[in-house]
Amino acid sequence: MATLEDLEFEDLIAFSHAWPRVANIVASYDLIRLRELQCFFSKTTFRNTKLGVGVDVSSLGKRSIESEFDLISQEAFRDLAIRNSVHNISFKHWLPLPLSRRHWKSVEGDVAPVLTTLSTEAGLLSKSPIEVLAAFMNDIVVRLNMIEAHPSRKTQYHAGQKSTLRHASEKAIESYFHLFHLILCLATENEELVSAANSKITGFMNGQTSKVACPNLGHLLVYLLISDIPITDMVRKTIITEAITRNVVWMLDKRGANMPELSYLEPDKVSHYRLRKTFEASRTSYRLLMFSELFRRIARPTNGRSLVKLRDELFDRHGAPPAGAALHLSTEVRRLHDIDNFWDFFVEMGIEQKPGIEWFTAHLRDCINNSMAKGYSIWGLSEYTALALRCQLEPTVGLYANLYPGYAPRHWELQQATFFPNKKRSQKRSRR
Repeated sequence: MATLEDLEFEDLIAFSHAWPRVANIVASYDLIRLRELQCFFSKTTFRNTKLGVGVDVSSLGKRSIESEFDLISQEAFRDLAIRNSVHNISFKHWLPLPLSRRHWKSVEGDVAPVLTTLSTEAGLLSKSPIEVLAAFMNDIVVRLNMIEAHPSRKTQYHAGQKSTLRHASEKAIESYFHLFHLILCLATENEELVSAANSKITGFMNGQTSKVACPNLGHLLVYLLISDIPITDMVRKTIITEAITRNVVWMLDKRGANMPELSYLEPDKVSHYRLRKTFEASRTSYRLLMFSELFRRIARPTNGRSLVKLRDELFDRHGAPPAGAALHLSTEVRRLHDIDNFWDFFVEMGIEQKPGIEWFTAHLRDCINNSMAKGYSIWGLSEYTALALRCQLEPTVGLYANLYPGYAPRHWELQQATFFPNKKRSQKRSRR
């Protein structure tokens, strides 16, 4: 073993190819994986130093937590002031990772201070370590899903080419597992964190679904990973309904998918236009939900496996996902990009009792009304104007007896309209 550990990487690979016994030793002791657990700058390993990753909080737009997940030692960060990743992406903070039981004991005390700092810089409402890591994990999934342009009627942002996390790569999946492992290490040593997760989910299921009670649905999905509460159809459907409701303003407004015609709530029992366009408008959001469900099935298939057991299994793998899981997940992320309708989405989410098409059409209209009622959005256009737009795009849309389409609004009128609250006085609309 000592001889193999001292070999250069290329020599180790060549030796294992030439001698099956060596290949078995390399596989049994995960020597390739252990070789990767070293500081990219000093080349010191986790056995000899404290290792973590460089982390930064984006200053552009939403303050997301970002990392290239290149392992770097505390000494290189603190004493040598290394502040750029392998791909020359800058970072300001150092977050240690639990790469082994012994390594975790050495870095455990360094975790809380950096998470508190990240919470402040990212503008999070809570300084709970689970909340900060949930935000971090959520931002990773969002960036994973920036591979393809967001389907919209206007030009969307394009991800830069530098970042290795902007592709559905195995490295990105592994980074997600490392953060999950860190959450498990914290949760198994502090039962209050699990109790807080249970309370969040119980409250959500009891109607506390507002943005005040649950500011970010993506964070709630991470809480599910450590909660004792069974994941039922009702839990999934409640989360999906709230996601659709929160997506309404981004669906209708020009700052989002720019589909204001959907603010006309047609009388049709089934509206294929609404079913198709509602999903199209928020595919990134639904991809996040599908990925979270997929990850949960792999990382924690049932609540019967204790968090301690899950934590220890990750320790045995030095924080890595199960064999083949990273490749499987990264492949699945690409496949999920092809999901283009709610019914395939329900399958991916594991919904057993799928809704009927008439009921779900009405449900989507209810979500728009509920978005207005909750203050997530406002009626940016009059019903007559919305109908005129809708008729241009769907001439066969159903009409109410007392409502007829007028002239379509001018371009400048649409540019002035907004569905975001507190931007202008909303149009008065009766609930349909």
